[in-house]
Amino acid sequence: MLKELLALSLILTSGFACAQSSKAPELPAIENPTPIDPARVSLDQSAALIQSGIPESFVRELEKRYTRKKKWFQDALKLVEPNVFGFMYQGDYLKHDSAGARKKTSRYLLAHQNSFKAAEKRYQVSSESIAALLWVETKLGKSLGNHPIPFVFYSIALSGQPSVCQEMQKLTEGKLAKSKTPEKPDLQTAQKKLQERCKQKSEWAIEELKVLARLEESKKLDVFGLRGSFAGAFGLAQFLPSSYEKYAVSDYRKRPDLFLISDAILSIGNFLKQNGWKADSTESQTLALYAYNRSRDYGQVILKIAEAL
Repeated sequence: MLKELLALSLILTSGFACAQSSKAPELPAIENPTPIDPARVSLDQSAALIQSGIPESFVRELEKRYTRKKKWFQDALKLVEPNVFGFMYQGDYLKHDSAGARKKTSRYLLAHQNSFKAAEKRYQVSSESIAALLWVETKLGKSLGNHPIPFVFYSIALSGQPSVCQEMQKLTEGKLAKSKTPEKPDLQTAQKKLQERCKQKSEWAIEELKVLARLEESKKLDVFGLRGSFAGAFGLAQFLPSSYEKYAVSDYRKRPDLFLISDAILSIGNFLKQNGWKADSTESQTLALYAYNRSRDYGQVILKIAEAL
């Protein structure tokens, strides 16, 4: 009897083993990746900024004002995202032109004709072109952005940290699915491009932070009171800090204020003139506008509105 039971047991055991072998082997559970520690990110970032040449006092002020808030890191990632994924979007600048746009810009020209005439006389840049640019950039001052400018560049600079760039990599597939660019890259190409963008945008943002530190030290601007776009541009003219440092001018102030119409108009004229604008050359005007915003459509729509005006 005992022998029969043992034999039956062997048969059952053998059958169970065969049944098990027919199934796909179970994979070990994938552990969740270690979440990013914002405090660690902040420490690493501060060290990198100081090493790049930004004064430690300015870096400590950035920490004090921004990284002690509860959700600062989530807010920073929201600014990193549109900046590093810019290559997947194509701005539709042509939509800025309409009968209503021309009417409002024409009224603006008349209301501030003295400032426009002063800029045109000094820089030989047409009043209509400056007015059209102001319309496209900020809807004549109605849309200036409300992001703290130092935090924008601090956030974008974070993209140089591997852990932050990896966070962006997780979004690549979803961004590709929504992208409407004519030449959409494949996933592998997009991920490689993203890595390059993370590095480039980080280096660029650090240079802009250096400018902000200089402007703060010289008291030329209330740097920590500046607010503007998610890309770091501010004022009616939507200048970057480096553009402000190089091109901002005023007739009456030692410290140009790009939130004032007269200073914004003069500064735009100065920028375009220094970047090759010539009154009798459409090609030179197109190139000068391309220096302002690296999009052919951007320059085309401004010149089109200006011609209509």
